[in-house]
Amino acid sequence: GAEVYRDMDSLLANASEDAFVIGGASVYRELLGRCDTVYVTKLHAAWPADCWFPNLDQDPAWTVAQEEEVLEEQGIKFHYVTYRKA
Repeated sequence: GAEVYRDMDSLLANASEDAFVIGGASVYRELLGRCDTVYVTKLHAAWPADCWFPNLDQDPAWTVAQEEEVLEEQGIKFHYVTYRKA
């Protein structure tokens, strides 16, 4: 049931209001300002990377709406956080 859009104009013309955005970095950068809810999986580990999702905890435009308990899968700890635009 997923739909793929190859450019921003097609996405904005066709995506429903309750669409989910699944990155990369340039997609997040373009669409984060248009979102009202963000679901983040926070990993309790670090790997080499050349870009990261913005830290919404440091952005006054966003507030934590829900934060789940820490889980672990295959030795990697993580938890889910839901942010809403303030």
